[in-house]
Amino acid sequence: MPRSIRRKRRRRVAALLIVLGIVATYLLGPRPSYPDIDPEVKALALPVDIVEEYVAQQEAKFDLLKPDNQSRIIWAGDSAQLTEYSIVYLHGFSASPMSGDPVVTNLAKWYGCNLYMPRRAVH
Repeated sequence: MPRSIRRKRRRRVAALLIVLGIVATYLLGPRPSYPDIDPEVKALALPVDIVEEYVAQQEAKFDLLKPDNQSRIIWAGDSAQLTEYSIVYLHGFSASPMSGDPVVTNLAKWYGCNLYMPRRAVH
């Protein structure tokens, strides 16, 4: 067999082994752990004037939050009042509640809605 054919064959085998190694590493590698999440949604019967305090108490349970990554409520008016509609902004996995700013805040102001920007779990 000529040398050029042997070289090509060796390169193909080497490339195949590299690809197989990457696939094996991916399949046999570490698995992430996921938090136990209760799928049942619990309704909260909170007066509107303490909702913000409740959210702050829930966030206070986590001591390693990055600055400005906490959940927040932006009220349509100057004080906590119910509005006909509310917007819940769910940011992307590697983003923060401020990633949609100023679009979501301006949208809420434009339509007179309250805006809730929760922090994603383990974020």
